[in-house]
Amino acid sequence: MTKHAEKPSAQKQHAIDELVRKAIGPNRAIAKMIGRRYGNAKWSSYQQYLTEDGYTAFVNLDAAPVTVKVSDKPNAMHFARYKRQLKKAEERLAKKAAKEEKKAETEKATKKSKKNIESK
Repeated sequence: MTKHAEKPSAQKQHAIDELVRKAIGPNRAIAKMIGRRYGNAKWSSYQQYLTEDGYTAFVNLDAAPVTVKVSDKPNAMHFARYKRQLKKAEERLAKKAAKEEKKAETEKATKKSKKNIESK
């Protein structure tokens, strides 16, 4: 039985990230890590990344030189989840900004009314 890779150290993870960036090309960006498995006795160790355009990069950590394979077509399930998460985050930010703006307007109006009352 072969020994499977443990969780990579920070230095090894940096090297893996560089390999993934090189494999996906200069015009794509990594959106997030969508899967990983380390040190399982039965199954191989891997990391899986989602790119900004929906493709996945699969990293085999058990191979002698770590290998990276980029998918031929976009992963619809993970990409749809990623887009929904981005949309929800934008909505939350917009809601928070509107709330803060409303609070600032209320404070400004309150200060203005206090100033009018004091001047009378």
